[in-house]
Amino acid sequence: MKLDLPLNKKPDFVDKFMKGAWLQKARDMVDKRDEIKDLLRRVSEYIPKKELRSIKDQLVLMTDFVSDAILGKYTGYNITKLILMVGALIYLVALVDVLPDWLPLGLMDDSAILMWVFKEVQVELERYSLHKGII
Repeated sequence: MKLDLPLNKKPDFVDKFMKGAWLQKARDMVDKRDEIKDLLRRVSEYIPKKELRSIKDQLVLMTDFVSDAILGKYTGYNITKLILMVGALIYLVALVDVLPDWLPLGLMDDSAILMWVFKEVQVELERYSLHKGII
């Protein structure tokens, strides 16, 4: 039996992310360099975690993008995409989200959000990669 889902239907975890406080926190944070630096430092502690191994390269690229955008090393980016990335990074390091990180599968929701955001910002990250000479 084939299950047909509407093409524009987002998974529940994405709806919870989009309707949560993550994006508003990101909007408030994008012009605060010190807060972004602290966020990126906290994210760097998550990058080596084995639960995030499959998305490590994309996560590093995203953090580099955010850092360069905030420091003015990369310009001409889409601010909405930047806010989406910062929101996902805030979600990653949040002590309480859909699945608390201290649970055995606690980073599964974080990974799912990050993978969805990677898809949404793919063109922006490709443009950044070209700028950096990565691809």
